[in-house]
Amino acid sequence: MKESIKTRKVVISAVFVSISVGLKAISSFYLPLFGQNGISVGISGVFTILPAILFGPVYGAMASGLADFLGYLMKPVGPYLPLMTLVVAAGGFLRGWLWIKVCGLGRKKFKSQIPPLLLVLISSGIFVTTLNTVILRETVFEAWKVLPFAAVWLPRVIEELVSNIVKAYIVAVLLRVARKHTNLRELMDERCGGE
Repeated sequence: MKESIKTRKVVISAVFVSISVGLKAISSFYLPLFGQNGISVGISGVFTILPAILFGPVYGAMASGLADFLGYLMKPVGPYLPLMTLVVAAGGFLRGWLWIKVCGLGRKKFKSQIPPLLLVLISSGIFVTTLNTVILRETVFEAWKVLPFAAVWLPRVIEELVSNIVKAYIVAVLLRVARKHTNLRELMDERCGGE
């Protein structure tokens, strides 16, 4: 029975990854930042958030890392940096871990899922954005080295805040839908339950 549940979680996560990669290929775009593709805009990240929230940190890491790698294969922008994929996977893990911690602190105290989702998404997003900015600044974008770190980091963090507010609302709606389906509810991470 346990193997069946794991298999179903992997399959559902793979579906989310494929939706994310497809959306990234057709609907995301980049805004220039100091002459480089500095800010990515799109909603494909919603579908890498869901495995972390529904099934836990390991599924979040796998979905985020796979979506980043496959997204690069589908729509390459600049050189491929494996370190960036590891950071994105770590962000997926952090997202799932933080969600479990928020559940442990009594998520039921909130009248809405939005505050805990915002806390989790913004915290993990700033972590990933900060590390990615350091990596891009030191490896690829020479123009960013002449500027103070905050001048490059701040616009990316603002984009992260705005996009995660939008993503939190979308994820809240999708979680409400997921909890109505018995098959998904029984697969949800037992620490956060499908209440």
